[in-house]
Amino acid sequence: MTQRPRATTTPTRTARPTVRPTVRPSVRAARDDRRRARRPDLERQSISFTVGLYLFICVALLLAHVTAGGAR
Repeated sequence: MTQRPRATTTPTRTARPTVRPTVRPSVRAARDDRRRARRPDLERQSISFTVGLYLFICVALLLAHVTAGGAR
């Protein structure tokens, strides 16, 4: 059987509980939305880059074809 500790006459000091600031869910959700909005959308950027590169190559090839007509 376990023994209880003896009661002392000196008061024991207890650790103070840490107090966390309460944040309302709506504020937290708004903060998370802003954090997501700041993060770049890499998939959209890569698709835009690929389409832009494709269009640039097409225009360059068309321009090379038109300007290299040669003598007839």
